[in-house]
This record gives sequence, structure tokens and C-alpha cells, in this order.
Amino acid sequence: MGFPAEMRFRNQWVRRRGKVPLQVSGGNASSTSPGTWASFDAVSASRVGDGLGIMLGNGLGCLDLDHCIDAGGVVAPWALAAIAKTENIVFIEVSLSGDGLHVFRLCPEASGRRFPQVGGGAIEVYSRARFIACTGNVWRGWHCGS
Repeated sequence: MGFPAEMRFRNQWVRRRGKVPLQVSGGNASSTSPGTWASFDAVSASRVGDGLGIMLGNGLGCLDLDHCIDAGGVVAPWALAAIAKTENIVFIEVSLSGDGLHVFRLCPEASGRRFPQVGGGAIEVYSRARFIACTGNVWRGWHCGS
């Protein structure tokens, strides 16, 4: 999994089963309880669940671009525009569904917001008290530092 150091150094990682956050011990994890989170190394070593995820906050946020990739792999113009306008991007991955993107960025904490898009997609903006189920599948359009 190609997560950048900007994300790996954080003790905000959890295991997951589908989109349910889990502690490395197997208990439930909470986006508002840092005591249920762990280091990247700890969650990578754990075999609980079927993957890993990260809790947002402490300067890490995410644009969750739902239903923006069509069956041919083409990203919707509204999603490309949102990415182009986003500052301080550290990583972009394809979501669990395969038809969305997670745009991780450095940002101050704020309330979450959702912006429906034409065609059934949506831009969800989160920066605190939120769990993101990660895939580590780097979006082919992402170039570190761009």
C-alpha cells in the first residue's frame, strides 16, 4: 500500500471489516475515541477484519468523491475540477466501491459538508471525527506533489 509518510506517521489508523472501523484487538473503533486507534505499523501487522482505515482530524481531512468514475475508468469533470481546486493534497486513492475517490489533504478541522452533483455523484468534505475505509489503491491520475 502506497500511503505517504504524511499519513503513515499518524496514530490515527484502525482495521476495518467492510466500512466498519475496528481496533487491532478486534473490538469496535470510534472516530471520536483516539484510544481505539493505532499506528500504521500496528494496523498493518494485524489480521483483524479485511483491511485498514484512518480517522480524520489533527490536520488530516478528506474529500470523498462518490460515484465519479464511470465503467470505463473515466473520472467525471466535476470530480476533476474539485481535485484541481483542492490545496495541500497528500494522497488520492480509489475507494472501496471502485467508482469513487478519496482525496486526502492537510487542512484545519471544520464541520463536514456534502455537495450533490449532477448524475448522482457527490462531494463530501470531512476533516474531523470521521472514519475513511482505505484501499491504498493509488488513483492513476495522482502524481505526488502535484
